[in-house]
Amino acid sequence: MRAVVVGCLLIGACGSGAAPGEGNFVAATIDGVGWRAKGAAMTRALPMTSTIMFAIDGYTPLPSTDFTSNAPAPGTPRLRIEFTGATPAPGSYDIASTRDLQVTYGPDENRTFAAQTGTIVISRIDPDGVDGTFSFVGLLTPGGPETVAVTGGSFSAPIWIVP
Repeated sequence: MRAVVVGCLLIGACGSGAAPGEGNFVAATIDGVGWRAKGAAMTRALPMTSTIMFAIDGYTPLPSTDFTSNAPAPGTPRLRIEFTGATPAPGSYDIASTRDLQVTYGPDENRTFAAQTGTIVISRIDPDGVDGTFSFVGLLTPGGPETVAVTGGSFSAPIWIVP
């Protein structure tokens, strides 16, 4: 059952004009190029610690007829906004100074940029979904020096509780 729930987390139709939390998308301009992907949010208690993890993910999932795949399709971008320790409340979060907030962008499976500066804004979060905006500058990990500028980001996604 867990595989079905996790797989369903990542399947959703992209769309515009959806009600809050029902857009199922993450979108941004990345180094000047528009990007949009399916999006979903999840919350779960991490095993053995009871620490809460809340993540907003955007990427093109692997094709799957049984919804058990929860990994990005090869060669496709992925973006993750992750709060560890508590589910975030509505508000503005400075990436550089907010403890337990990690934001990453990977243009493909071989490179990941970790946000160094920027802002995440949660405009709405309730049991039905989460909406907000983001922008950041990320540094190629480990150690750069290549950077990526992510601007005009937005998300609207249902929240799944993963056991």
